[in-house]
Amino acid sequence: MVIRILKEKMSKKMRNLKGFLIYGAVIGTIIMLLLVYAGVSFGFQWSTAKQASDRAKKMAEITADSLYLLMERGWTKEELQAYLTASGASDKERHVSVAYYSRDELEVLQLGDQIIQNGQRGVQVLDSEKISFLYPQVGTGRCVVCHSDLEEGSVLGVLTVTEDLAPVMQVVRRDTFFYLLFLFPFPILGAVAISRFLTGRLDRSLQELQSRLQRINRTDDLRYLETNNIDLTFDEINFLYAELKNLAQRLRGIAVDKDILEFEVRLLEKFIITSEVVKDWKEHVNRLIIEINQIVDVHVIFSLFKVEAEDFVLEVFWLYTPSQKTKKIVEEVIRTQLASSEIFRNQEHVGVRIYHNVAVGDQQLEEIDESKIYFQTKSLFLETPQIGGIVGIGVSSRLKPDSTRMLVIEGVLTTLLNVIGSVKAVYKYTKELEYFATRDPLTNLYTQRVFWELLEYEVGRADRRNYKFSVIVIDLDDFKLVNDLHGHLVGDKFLQETAAIVRKCLRKDDILSRYGGDEYAIILPYADQEQAYSVAQRISKTLQEYTLELDNGSKARATASIGVAVYPDHGENAKDLFLIADNMMYKAKSMGKDRIGMPSNEDVINIFKIIEDKNMLLIKALEENKVNPHFQPIMNVTDDRIEANEVLMRIDLPDQIMHAGDFIEIAESMGIISKLDFMLMEKALAKVAKESYQGYLFFNLSPKALIVSDFLLNIRALVHHFGIDPAKIVFEITERDTVKNLTMLSKFVNELKREGFKFAIDDFGSGFSSFQYIKRLPIDFVKIEGDFIRSLPGNGGMDRAIVMSIVTLARELGITTVAEFVEDEEVYRRIKELGIDYAQGYYIGRPSFELTKS
Repeated sequence: MVIRILKEKMSKKMRNLKGFLIYGAVIGTIIMLLLVYAGVSFGFQWSTAKQASDRAKKMAEITADSLYLLMERGWTKEELQAYLTASGASDKERHVSVAYYSRDELEVLQLGDQIIQNGQRGVQVLDSEKISFLYPQVGTGRCVVCHSDLEEGSVLGVLTVTEDLAPVMQVVRRDTFFYLLFLFPFPILGAVAISRFLTGRLDRSLQELQSRLQRINRTDDLRYLETNNIDLTFDEINFLYAELKNLAQRLRGIAVDKDILEFEVRLLEKFIITSEVVKDWKEHVNRLIIEINQIVDVHVIFSLFKVEAEDFVLEVFWLYTPSQKTKKIVEEVIRTQLASSEIFRNQEHVGVRIYHNVAVGDQQLEEIDESKIYFQTKSLFLETPQIGGIVGIGVSSRLKPDSTRMLVIEGVLTTLLNVIGSVKAVYKYTKELEYFATRDPLTNLYTQRVFWELLEYEVGRADRRNYKFSVIVIDLDDFKLVNDLHGHLVGDKFLQETAAIVRKCLRKDDILSRYGGDEYAIILPYADQEQAYSVAQRISKTLQEYTLELDNGSKARATASIGVAVYPDHGENAKDLFLIADNMMYKAKSMGKDRIGMPSNEDVINIFKIIEDKNMLLIKALEENKVNPHFQPIMNVTDDRIEANEVLMRIDLPDQIMHAGDFIEIAESMGIISKLDFMLMEKALAKVAKESYQGYLFFNLSPKALIVSDFLLNIRALVHHFGIDPAKIVFEITERDTVKNLTMLSKFVNELKREGFKFAIDDFGSGFSSFQYIKRLPIDFVKIEGDFIRSLPGNGGMDRAIVMSIVTLARELGITTVAEFVEDEEVYRRIKELGIDYAQGYYIGRPSFELTKS
């Protein structure tokens, strides 16, 4: 257990370079001492053995000579052996013994045969503890006298001198051991001291390297490694430092700080183009300048944009409130830096409107001089629409141009440029669309929606000021024949010229609108029945005189059926007044066309009787549950798959099916539209649940229906009851009745949106309130006004430009587009070219009681 713990500690220490050096030096010293001990012991033993061998040889030679003398005197063997024993005993300190072996006793020696045969002298026998020297005694002439059985030169016997080395060796080993043991601490201490000295030098080099590495907290700090040349004492560490510098240089080219990446992600999330960003882009930039200062010090952000012929607009965004002096300095710096920019080239007398915005208004910005600020800029130029602009960020001049922080600035500039450029483009398209939302693109007259708004306004004004005004409805006779015989291009030109003729017949303050395909509606302020009739006659006569000369030599002539109504004689509200004039127009047409219908008291009574009958019919339909859904398919243009159905309201009568257009306005005036809508939804969802339909369902709802107090509860109950996914239900907001309290509508729409329901704007582009909806509400779909779609093949570039503007606006805002009134293959092909997402119309499918599935 102890050994294992020691091994673990040693292993940990050896992983440390300092510990490795110290332990290595100590262990190396110990090994060297052991090797020295072994070498010294071996050498001393060898030297001792050599000396013992020399002594034994010398002693053997002296003793042998003495033996010859003793033998001549006639000593017996016993006397000779006693003499030899006495000789060995005289050298007891060296533990020497001397013995003599006769020829007959030589067998006790291992080398006896060799000695007898060769008479070899000085044979040495050495084992681990003793050394013996063998000295043979060879017979001479004198010996033969006594030993008659020997020949001269033969071996008489062997003299052995043996020295026991064990006591000596034991003393040698002991003395050597204690001597080295005494010296042992000194090399160990020396090794430790030297290793600590070396590790101290190494520590200083490594600490210097460590201190430089610890300064690196972000990619910009890698510069410390690149720019500082230091000597770290050891070539190996200097080489390592050089490699780290090379690595730092490579890393600076590819590495990005985590906080910068997180900021970039937040930046991308923050500036996804939505209606909120478009509406409050300045507030988003204010928040951005606060966030970017967590990464890099930014004093000011500016944007300078020009949209077509408008003045330049310079928006300056400050982190804190600047002084007037600082404002002037920064404005001058911006002007100086932009003077040579492409956006100002060929611009004479450039007008610039300057606006200052402050993100944190309760703090004062320190004074900034020109030398301490540097602007990084980026430009944008678009040909369609004509937009040019520059965005810039003012940072400290100390910030290095190639630093990672400057990459952040570059990213922010690109995002700002895209966002502000998109906002300006959306603004441009919105401005165009708002214009065409009030103007018919073919005739440049007011649209039907504007006519109704102006008619409501005129009713209110006439009521307050107590004067009469008139409404005229005009329908061109047999216009369908002009289109059928001569084509849409001729038909469009015919409408343009007849509109211009009618315009010339009116006063400057009279209001002329294109109400429908070949219908015009007029408001004549301060005009009674007689004056209205006079205007109607003038229009009729002028149209009768008009002839459109065609390229093939044929002619197209125009006549019109005209209906007139006077406020307050024939109606006291806008709807009744228009209803009388419209019915009078149809009466004139039924009387043979090219006539003027002036309402009599009997006409007014009959018309209101018809309205009353419809009122009773609606109440009866509601009571008898006669409201039924019909479904019209909506196709995905990309893959020609049916992915949605619009739910249309129909009332089943014994002899006919009444379409919504015949009774919706009456139902709204009666206040029962929300009940009809609820009944329709209940039947439609029941059918959807029964058939397991998975596509979208579009429901037409009046904005007033959405803000009925129990509407939201009823919708929730229906969806829950039939198990329908709210994300598959799309409510179409129509403009049959403009909601005055858009804030309340927004509240209800957002509440439904949070539950997953989707929203669409119906007839988008036909009225200005469409744009109010798209600005204020979270819209998912826009259904483009059918008149624009239907006219795509024959109206040159006008309708195409309007539709393209709507598509571009929707795409910028992430809204899906639906084309209505797709009635033939040519129109379908055109909407595909324009990039519209969905198509709806008779070419795709007519409304029916059955659901269409893909």
